[in-house]
Amino acid sequence: RIFADDVPDTASAVLETAAAQLHLHWWQRGSTAPVLLLHGFGADHASWRPLVQQLPANQPVVGIDLPNHGKSALQSVESMAALARTVLDRMDQEGIAACHLGHSLGGGVALAISAAQPGRVLSLTLLAPAGLGQEINGEFIDGLTRADSEAALKETLARLFHDPAALTASFVATAFKQLQAPGRPAALVEMARNLMPDGVQVGSLRAVLGKSEVPVKVIWGIADRIISPWHSAGLPGNVALHLLPDVGHLPQVEATALLGRLLVQQVRAGTEK
Repeated sequence: RIFADDVPDTASAVLETAAAQLHLHWWQRGSTAPVLLLHGFGADHASWRPLVQQLPANQPVVGIDLPNHGKSALQSVESMAALARTVLDRMDQEGIAACHLGHSLGGGVALAISAAQPGRVLSLTLLAPAGLGQEINGEFIDGLTRADSEAALKETLARLFHDPAALTASFVATAFKQLQAPGRPAALVEMARNLMPDGVQVGSLRAVLGKSEVPVKVIWGIADRIISPWHSAGLPGNVALHLLPDVGHLPQVEATALLGRLLVQQVRAGTEK
């Protein structure tokens, strides 16, 4: 006879497999809760390296490559909530209860994690996060997935910065190599179609901020040409808002030292709550 307990939970097995395929990188381990770094669309965990260098040497820090990015496997991503569940399962595998920092797409993931399991979140530091408004620069997303040369990609990546000098040749070369990995362009196209079709973000996560009982910072470059900084208008009073002049979509690159100080403050506030 076959009993119900003899049959594997297919849904759980699929999620566990998806989570296991997420690449995770520890910059620093420790006994306290780590900062969890969640990157934006088209990037990977290595994009956080300049910011990590600004953090105290004893601060645990870990980064995850989201599906279809960096060293993580190609897999279908149907929604922000599903993406958050996959990251949460990977956190379970590592025993992580974390302070979150998310950039752009990663900011939306951090918000979705906070909505799903608020007890896992000690603080939220969100850089130009997805999920607080509708429009996103669809031409930028298309440019990332369609660029067939470093020159073409450079034109797209230039939109990330306020200061043109911040876009280095090595930045372009590294991004091109990552984006041209076998199967990745098609996987990113599908991912973008599900999460932000035709330059419109699917769903809103603004309500998560009003319900949050942990310290929250939203940090945005006023010169952001990818996601409008004015998505930050009307945020709840419990959210600390930092609008940075002369900074584009990557404050962690164009205002690295300031971001380091703000993140250290946030980790301390989340630890003392």
